[in-house]
Amino acid sequence: MRHQRAFIELLAHSDKNLIITVMKLTLAVLVYVLIGVVLGAGILLTVAGKPWFLIAAFIAYVVAFGKIGCMTH
Repeated sequence: MRHQRAFIELLAHSDKNLIITVMKLTLAVLVYVLIGVVLGAGILLTVAGKPWFLIAAFIAYVVAFGKIGCMTH
């Protein structure tokens, strides 16, 4: 019983970092899918003759990439 409690406490401390890592990965995947959907919708609207959504989405993507992607680690 004593060893189980120590093991559970050890897992509780290491699980915090694991949970944060998994949450960051999940958020990154969701953002990636959202970017794909927005740019895809912009391409479809451009084919229909309305390029403004694609232009705005592309500018937002470039600004976000420049701000987040070029941050110092």
